[in-house]
Amino acid sequence: MKIVDVKAMILQMNGWRYPIVQIETDEGILGLGEGRDGSDKRLLLELKRFLVGEDPTNVERLFQKIRRRGGRGATGRQGGGVSGVEMALWDIAGKAAGVPVYKLIGGKRRDKVRVYVDSGVGILPDGSRPPRYPADGWEQAYTVEAYEEKARRRKTMGFSIVKFDLGYHGMFLNVPGYAIGQHTSERGFNAEIACVKAVKEVLGDGVALCLDLGSEDYLASDRHITLSSAMHLCKALEPYNILWVEDALSTAHLDSWVRLTNSTTVPTLTGEDLYLRHDFLPFFERHAIDIAHPDIATAGGILEGKKIGDLAELFGVSIAQHCAGSPVSLIANLHCAAAQPDNFLALEYHAADMPTWQRLVKGLATPITTDGFMDVLDKPGLGITLDEKVVRKHLAVGETYFE
Repeated sequence: MKIVDVKAMILQMNGWRYPIVQIETDEGILGLGEGRDGSDKRLLLELKRFLVGEDPTNVERLFQKIRRRGGRGATGRQGGGVSGVEMALWDIAGKAAGVPVYKLIGGKRRDKVRVYVDSGVGILPDGSRPPRYPADGWEQAYTVEAYEEKARRRKTMGFSIVKFDLGYHGMFLNVPGYAIGQHTSERGFNAEIACVKAVKEVLGDGVALCLDLGSEDYLASDRHITLSSAMHLCKALEPYNILWVEDALSTAHLDSWVRLTNSTTVPTLTGEDLYLRHDFLPFFERHAIDIAHPDIATAGGILEGKKIGDLAELFGVSIAQHCAGSPVSLIANLHCAAAQPDNFLALEYHAADMPTWQRLVKGLATPITTDGFMDVLDKPGLGITLDEKVVRKHLAVGETYFE
């Protein structure tokens, strides 16, 4: 079997971009993959010249070949070319062998994968979801009442882990008086704690709460909270039994992560913008985080995500998987999570407020989660196919179906 073509397209839904790749073979077997939401489909397509004519089932050899081509995979949301292609190669390999992908990367460690639901911030007074980026009236989503209402809605969904955005996250800055430069003001700090307290009272002790501070962007300095603010917040959060605080600092500041993690009993987590296990190793060696958080659409794909989990286990670090992509990325994550070692915690589900999202593909159960878990798919490859009719309705402006 040989690769004959590599195609890509960008989907757009609720403000999110999904760069989808399809690898075609001379035996008619197709493979699906997805780059990170900030990546350009050209990062996927320019790898075509290194893939055509190759046997797609030689996944690791091809992965080594393409990841050495600079610019096609990288730290941050702009990475993803290499990762998306890697997913598609495993999809083909699984279909060719007649087995699900998880069987090819070590086998299934769990029949069901725990998922944690992303919740963003609170809802607006009219019941609508706030826009992804700051806009007029955004501060209304940062009230105690808004967080309480969102928490009530989440609790009815049956998830055992719920995550809320809080603090810096590129949005809190727009609430008047909540920040002074990159430092959280007294007013902002009090508002953060009040929102956390309100959510905990709604969720009770049967639902774990995680908080995302959104300082993960490696280069965007305007989204980085100060170390002192992060330490102050984490210390104040200790009585609330938070499962983790995510991306309190930029991953560019390793020494600051060491200081933060050593200063608090609240578990620290980061990694969605790190590329390959090589980027994670310094964080493990320095005991800079308690939980690793790779996004396999940035980190290098399905097997690389599994290798990051194995490496984390050696250092006593837990692992959760970040996912803010389409159902293609989610199901690729599901296969990776099924094979992760016992240090695995949960996989992110980012589409609880997007009722048409899962219709992009065929092969998923409805509802997609049950009591906060997803069943591992047992069909060959990833076990899904695109619903072309639905996908065509969500092509980004100027896109055609698999250019």
